[in-house]
Amino acid sequence: MNKKELLALACFSLAAGNSSANIFSRDFFSDLDSMEQRISRKFSKVSMYKNEKTQKFTVVIALPGFEKKDIKVTIDNKDGILTITAERKIEEKEEKKNEKNVYIQRSESIEEEYFNRSFTLPSYVDYKDKTKIGTTYKNGMLKIEFPLGEKEKTDKVTLEISEE
Repeated sequence: MNKKELLALACFSLAAGNSSANIFSRDFFSDLDSMEQRISRKFSKVSMYKNEKTQKFTVVIALPGFEKKDIKVTIDNKDGILTITAERKIEEKEEKKNEKNVYIQRSESIEEEYFNRSFTLPSYVDYKDKTKIGTTYKNGMLKIEFPLGEKEKTDKVTLEISEE
């Protein structure tokens, strides 16, 4: 998201969520910085590029905090749609007992993170043979490399993610 879009979003948020007196009493730029941090945490960074030298089309997406087992990558070969889904749950339990081993306090919280994004692959990408598609996940970065070529329409393909 560029600064212009962030500024428009911040203005809308401030106008909609605050009274006019409160808008002018707040530090606008610190609100903008904190909003940018919240937005960047919700939306993962995506990079897509074609490399004629290596004859590959590469998709790189940042998925920090997820493990390989949390991520699912599928391709709908009929329409050429790449879908990346990631889901994780963190459960925290806090238990306190008194000297007689009787619970005096017990609390549980579950935090969930979910990511789902779909992209239409360009027509010059060959995604028919999943053995020619490279997928790796390392340090929170998912990298998918497709060979260039003509596409053929077949059924949905699920890709396996390997470690580098």
